[in-house]
Amino acid sequence: MGSVLDREKITLNDDGTSAINYSVPTLSIAGTRDGISRLSRTAESYWHQVKNVQSSQADTFPVEVIKGVSH
Repeated sequence: MGSVLDREKITLNDDGTSAINYSVPTLSIAGTRDGISRLSRTAESYWHQVKNVQSSQADTFPVEVIKGVSH
């Protein structure tokens, strides 16, 4: 159904927060039944793009998981 931003787009700031190096606000979508992209990769993206993102980028790169859906 969807995917997430590549790891190469994420860097860590000196304070440990994540900085997303991508100029377009992006919604990442994943399905729990996706056989290509693992849910653990989506969880990693959620950490960097939502929970740990620097304050200036808050709400710019949301991550959603849809239960029971494949790509």
